[in-house]
Amino acid sequence: MSEGADASLTKAAMDIARMALATPERVDEYLAIAAELQAVARRLCRGSGHRVALYGSVATGLASATSDLDCVFVGSGARASMTADDVRDEARERGGKSRRRGVFAAPPPMKNLERELTKGSPTAFRVVEAIGFARIPILRLVHTPTKTDIDLSFNSVVGVHNSRLLHSYVCFDMLNRVAPLVTLVKRWAKARRINDSSRDTLSSFAYTLMVVFFLQQRGVLPNLQAPGLLRAYERWRGAPMPAVTVHGFKLRYCADEEFLGKLAEFRLESRRFSTESIGSLLLGFFTYYASVFDWEQHAVSVRLGRPRPRKGWEAGVRGRMGIEDPFENERDLCATLGKNGRLRGQERIFSELGRARDILMRGMSGGAGELGAVLEELLGK
Repeated sequence: MSEGADASLTKAAMDIARMALATPERVDEYLAIAAELQAVARRLCRGSGHRVALYGSVATGLASATSDLDCVFVGSGARASMTADDVRDEARERGGKSRRRGVFAAPPPMKNLERELTKGSPTAFRVVEAIGFARIPILRLVHTPTKTDIDLSFNSVVGVHNSRLLHSYVCFDMLNRVAPLVTLVKRWAKARRINDSSRDTLSSFAYTLMVVFFLQQRGVLPNLQAPGLLRAYERWRGAPMPAVTVHGFKLRYCADEEFLGKLAEFRLESRRFSTESIGSLLLGFFTYYASVFDWEQHAVSVRLGRPRPRKGWEAGVRGRMGIEDPFENERDLCATLGKNGRLRGQERIFSELGRARDILMRGMSGGAGELGAVLEELLGK
């Protein structure tokens, strides 16, 4: 790629990503709504330890102006939504040792919370749907003053940790390339209609993991679950990481902003990371997954920071893509593909990856002046 084409593609891509991401004012609005929900939870469950925790795009720093607000109402085992560092700090405040809890007390009945949320006139929240008899109960709400859609689930805490892990990756890169690249890939997947896990394609979470994994391979991001990094963190802290167990899963990852900031500075100063542009990385993403990554032999694993061999992975299905959940290691996010016995959704995904690669490569050969139009074609419906 010529320097001029790279600069032109990077500028056009950054302009699109900047317009798509939520403004700081909109993010503050999301956080204020979450604080309102937190106040309701405290009023309903005084002294019981129940609370509302954020997950999803707002928590990761990847929200758009129209994103839903994803929250979880955590029962009396609310400590399970803490990071290991939160557990350690809480133990220090108590002057004692941290305790392990892997089982939640049942949350208050959904009807009670529904009633509490809609008290008063005018009310800040309107209940759209209550799904009570499900593995994960959900209240679907609208915050009426801002017209923000809200999904409030119960005790689904692993998502909180997944979001904190992704947020740490988003914040790690000192050149601020992670959020724009994820945003562009998600916008491409939405435009090409391959971003719906209920319709034989993949979720936004799956595409986000694909971006993080690709950036690990490119030397932009480290592996925040790597045993070596965790040992280095423990030496730096001078204390072992307390165990955090959620639904039987032991969660070990580093989300300490101070430590990760120092690690990022060290990598920058010692030139131990890639300084590739957004334009180069965007082309690299589509090329990597369309023609380099061996989907037959490996699965994407952010947890390992390298391709996971499919052999011996019980969640993997022969012939199907594989993307491992960072914490629930036997959960394949590609299990949404081919439920009817045919992998038509996967075929569409592979076709769209190849199309995107070809569009960008054709744009590179056409000259820097055409790259704005190339991106419009890439992200077009």
